[in-house]
Amino acid sequence: MPSTPIPALIGPRQVVLVTCRGSVQKQFSAEREERDNITPVNWHMPCGASRYAIALHTRSFSAQLIRQSGSFVVNFIPETMKAIAEACGAVSGAAADKFGRFSIAAEAAEKIDAPRLRGALGFLECSVVQQVPCDDYLLFIGTILHKKLRDGSARRLIL
Repeated sequence: MPSTPIPALIGPRQVVLVTCRGSVQKQFSAEREERDNITPVNWHMPCGASRYAIALHTRSFSAQLIRQSGSFVVNFIPETMKAIAEACGAVSGAAADKFGRFSIAAEAAEKIDAPRLRGALGFLECSVVQQVPCDDYLLFIGTILHKKLRDGSARRLIL
């Protein structure tokens, strides 16, 4: 009997856009600069009433920024942002400013130093309390410091 891949068993799932900020070394320089990034994530879940977890590939630019900064924002997005989610997943934030390249409107988070999305239906601002290695992924578990539901009636992006 052939094995069933795990995504076939658990999909489709809600896609969120995770935003983060961190300090990285400038290319060809000893100086550092602040960089923002945004990445689509469908491996995410609540961990009790006050914590939320996301899974990112260990070598991803977002994982690098979150390990450095210790914070992230989970942005729950509507179906109308599908093209943005797909575009953000096709380009590395290490090579491009995705916010500028795809004209993504952002605003400052209230409790952490990271951007959040103006077009999000809601968001969770999280401070990392634990990192759990899982094969080629890191599970970031964050305490929710601030949350807001802006529009509960819109259809969320499910892929």
